[in-house]
Amino acid sequence: MEGTSRASQDRPGPVGDPTPEQSLADPAPRLARRLRDEGLRLTPQRLAVYRCLQEFAARHHHPTVEEVHQALAGVLPLASAATVRRTLDLLVELGLARRVTLPGEAEHFDGDPHLHVHVHCRQCGRVEDLPFPQLERLEEEVVSRTGFVVTGQSLVFTGLCPDCQRAKGDLARTAGHLGRPGAPARRKPPETA
Repeated sequence: MEGTSRASQDRPGPVGDPTPEQSLADPAPRLARRLRDEGLRLTPQRLAVYRCLQEFAARHHHPTVEEVHQALAGVLPLASAATVRRTLDLLVELGLARRVTLPGEAEHFDGDPHLHVHVHCRQCGRVEDLPFPQLERLEEEVVSRTGFVVTGQSLVFTGLCPDCQRAKGDLARTAGHLGRPGAPARRKPPETA
């Protein structure tokens, strides 16, 4: 792989970096700048993979390597899944994407590198982003208590989405204790009209 060190500390944050909506407008300049900062070139493959990941992010979808590879088949017919994988890994290293690990599933990638929580339905596989401003304070506390330089984090809540709860009926409401014996079931919030 080209280059040696990646400046992980300068991943996107609240000051001076574009919002997710701004990042989706035209991702090419942001990618070109980050690659240049690391002494790497902007190639057609890297740009195509990044744009594809941004398109998935605009639809709030967290694709696997295979999904990105399939989506690019018409644009980059000669690109292998290994090339897509290496490019996605590079985007994570550059702080332009996040790796999302879900229990029992292939690795997913998120084109929104800003701090947020993922909520994963164990039944249908749906993954939703949940902005959570307290994560920044939590990260600062971790750094302050441990002295670590935090280069990434992942917080995934797993459960059943509302659609799967409805499909399972009352069983889902009583299973809200995450399988811990003796733990009370979580109450479903009242629906508003």
